Amino acid sequence: MKPPYDITNKVLTLIASISEKIGEINAIIFIKPATELRKRSRIKTIQSSLEIEGNTLTEDQITAILENKRVIAPRKIFWWFRMLLKL
Repeated sequence: MKPPYDITNKVLTLIASISEKIGEINAIIFIKPATELRKRSRIKTIQSSLEIEGNTLTEDQITAILENKRVIAPRKIFWWFRMLLKL
């Protein structure tokens, strides 16, 4: 049974374009939050591990260090931080 319309090159091009846009939207919706969750989880893990050792870096300070920003803190805390990053 033949459909009541013709499948032309233009129709196929539009379908491909729509599919591409759907893929882009899915990537934004599903991939970005997972990346952000991993980043937050890593920061919380580092902060918790440092806290166990008696160090007092806050989550904001840890975030700044991971983003290669300067943070004022005792040298010993940075040593522990570097050790955690190697794990």
